[in-house]
Amino acid sequence: MPTTAEILSFDEPVVPAGASPWVVRPGNGPIHIVEPDPAWPRMAEAVRDHVVETLGVRALRVEHVGSTAVPGLPAKPILDLDLTVADPSDERGWLPRLEAIGFTLTVREPWWHGHRLLRLDATAAASQALPAHPTVFLHVFGPDSPELIKHVVFRNWLRLNSADRDRYAVAKRQAAEQPASTMTEYNARKTSVIREIYQRALDAAGFPSSVR
Repeated sequence: MPTTAEILSFDEPVVPAGASPWVVRPGNGPIHIVEPDPAWPRMAEAVRDHVVETLGVRALRVEHVGSTAVPGLPAKPILDLDLTVADPSDERGWLPRLEAIGFTLTVREPWWHGHRLLRLDATAAASQALPAHPTVFLHVFGPDSPELIKHVVFRNWLRLNSADRDRYAVAKRQAAEQPASTMTEYNARKTSVIREIYQRALDAAGFPSSVR
């Protein structure tokens, strides 16, 4: 389990010299924020069930996180799920099974809690006869990653707090409206608002502010 200090830290990881996280680089294009779809949680649950069925006991936990997990919140039509495995670096134990059902490894960041990102496009899902859904981003972490807890705290707070949910919706739309957006630029434009909301969410969850 991560320590409280790790959960409350927002320090950026040190990227090794010459290292790149990209296994498959994304194409550049506009960021589209759409109105919330009440079917997103059901779609995410179908993907979750398929991942669990595919990995068996190697899937320690699968959580629907991110904006599509918050009813009423506008979002990119991308389902974000966090997958916990015992050892993300042991890719032979879990990656081939996910690739067999259409997932593609796109990011490998061993310096950031062992993070891997897999993508499942709607066309790939259809080829596997999976239920229809938007693009899926499957984030893979080990059980010691603080991100797993932070994502749930943030999601749960936005589900309960309409003021911060509206504030985040405005920040998302403003970030997406600026020209020449890449996903990295889009995320950076939201950072200050996300940090403010995180502070309130962590306080509400009972984490000690003195550690921050």
